[in-house]
Amino acid sequence: DTRITFYDYFKEPKFSKIQELLKVMDKVAEKHHKTCAQIALNWNTSYAGVATSLCGITNREYAKENCAAFDFEFDSEDLGLLNEAVEKLSQ
Repeated sequence: DTRITFYDYFKEPKFSKIQELLKVMDKVAEKHHKTCAQIALNWNTSYAGVATSLCGITNREYAKENCAAFDFEFDSEDLGLLNEAVEKLSQ
């Protein structure tokens, strides 16, 4: 993946922290029977002031998967887990 050459989240110490965030996202995704990508899309747009999220797709199925990211709502526990995991990234 060429992103490793310019995106420091693929390098330590950030890489390990991102892996911990992904574990939390996987837990929330499992609870809602969604993919991690769907969790990210829904979570990103759940913030006040965020009206859209740009994402690339390569086929019709990916477009449908992205749209299905919005057919559920996070509860306060989900948001707490996700937000806490992001807080740890900045420490």
